Amino acid sequence: MELACMKVPRCLFFGPLEGTMDSVLVQSSPPSDFSEMARILDERHVDALSELFLKTKRQVKGIDIISRFGSCLEKLTGRREAQDPLVKAVQSGLDRLRPALEGKEFYYGLSHGDFTPWNLYLNGPALFAFDWELAAMRGAMCDMYNFILHSETLIANSGAKRIFAEMKDGKYSDLVRLFEKDSGTGAGSSRAYLPLYLIEALLYYIDLASKHEQAGLGTDTEGAKVAGTASELLHLALADMSNA
Repeated sequence: MELACMKVPRCLFFGPLEGTMDSVLVQSSPPSDFSEMARILDERHVDALSELFLKTKRQVKGIDIISRFGSCLEKLTGRREAQDPLVKAVQSGLDRLRPALEGKEFYYGLSHGDFTPWNLYLNGPALFAFDWELAAMRGAMCDMYNFILHSETLIANSGAKRIFAEMKDGKYSDLVRLFEKDSGTGAGSSRAYLPLYLIEALLYYIDLASKHEQAGLGTDTEGAKVAGTASELLHLALADMSNA
């Protein structure tokens, strides 16, 4: 795939890690002249993500999205207590989303999966994104939301209400509308795609917490912080979608 707005590393090796259930990705390092870490979301990110999305987008039925999330949650609850706050947040979210998604279709496209300031470098208009091991087909704007959630929670130390306000009417609102326009998802579509991203993010962090506990690594404090914020954001996003 030829990308004009984003540069990516070469994959030197990808395969199973002997003796484990894991895989390993070996990639080329960022070019030496890409020295500025992309700490603040701007139009360069939107241009890159819109291009990637447009080249890979397809329509997915809402009921299929709910079914996939439900299957993931069912597998995870075998390792987590049903009363775990994050599990309850996902289940409640799925119950509220199900009637809204049935009979509708959504745009999915290739998503980086870990689109965060520490995985991005800038050099003028060029954006270099590495660490693609979590790449998958996801709903529109997942990578934008991922950047906002992680940078605001872990760098700016913002709470869910502030983050939600910044996305809806604050410093990120123009960028969200720009992505809606450039990606062809339609004005106001972010209201539907935000809950989808947050549920997928929570499923990831539930799985990560389980793996940490099984390995005897204790609590991932940064992951727990992000997951807590995502849970609160999901509540706000669902209420906003219901009011739309």
